[in-house]
Parts: sequence; C-alpha cells; structure tokens
Amino acid sequence: MPSGFADRAAFHPALVAEVRAHRTLTETWDHKRRAARGGWLATDLFVDATPALAAFEAMIRRAIDTLPLAEDPAHPFLGARPRAYTLDAWCNILVAEGHQAEHIHNLGWLSGVYYVSLPPGLGEAGEAGWLEFGRPGYGLPETPAMAIHRVRPREGLVVLFPSYLWHGTIPFAGAGQRISIAFDVHPKG
Repeated sequence: MPSGFADRAAFHPALVAEVRAHRTLTETWDHKRRAARGGWLATDLFVDATPALAAFEAMIRRAIDTLPLAEDPAHPFLGARPRAYTLDAWCNILVAEGHQAEHIHNLGWLSGVYYVSLPPGLGEAGEAGWLEFGRPGYGLPETPAMAIHRVRPREGLVVLFPSYLWHGTIPFAGAGQRISIAFDVHPKG
C-alpha cells in the first residue's frame, strides 16, 4: 500500500473518488486513438497531484524502479530498459459489454494495469473481463501457432508487461463497473 493509506479498503475508494472527479473524465473519445469500448476514460492522471493519485504514482514508480530484470544488452526488451523515464497513466471505467480492443503501446517500453474495482463475481464463471495477451488487433490475422495467455483481474493486482505485447480484455456482462488504471513507461531523452 502507498504511504498515507492503511489498506486497500481506505486506498481504493479514495482512488475511485479522485478519478471520478478528474477533470479529464469523459465518455466521449476517439476510438481510433483509444482501445476502450463502453464506459468512461480519464487521461493524464498525474497532472493534478491529488492525494490518492500521487500515492498511486509513487507506488507504481517503486514497482518499476525495483523490477528485477536481467541485464542483457542484446535483448529487445531488457536491452532497452531506460535509465530515465516518464510515466503516463489513464483510467478506464468499463460497463457491461465494455472491453479493451486488442492493441499495443507503440511509444512505451513497459506497460501495466492496476485493478481498482471490479464488478461482483467477475471471472468466477469463465473468463469474462479478463486481460488477454497474444491476440493481434487492428484487423491483423491470427495464426494457429499463436499463444494466448489470460490473466484474471483481482482488486489490487498490478500486471506489468512489455509495451509491444498485444493485449486486450474480454467483454463482461452484468451490473457493476470494471475500474482499472493503465500506465506506460516512456524512455526519456
């Protein structure tokens, strides 16, 4: 937990309240530039240093800065680890049938998602609402040899992955909202 918050029961409601009040929260966005389908979006979360969002940023930076990765200059991901970076974050609030279309983050080095709040029972009877890796988007064809990996979201879970991995989410049904904060590490300089 970030400093200033005793536990998730204190942190998550504060985080949700700040995102819902964020000046960029909108239900209207350009689907050619954003992968979210069905719900609301708030961008540039770290522009305003509200308490929970500032604590979230510090928590994520600690996770990134202490990420135990091997040194391998020849590896396309490990060898590209930036010495300095900027962090960009946005929130997706998805409703029933909402999802993230398959996409990549072409300007990032490392991407991630943090699950703040989930609809009751999400993922208990199947993989609806899960994060999926390996399925190409933008109308690119799938091949039989493609490996698909799925991750069940849980409140408080953070998932980090190379920005070049195809990822999206499986639509979910029912009441409630799936609230997550996504972020990218952009090499600086």
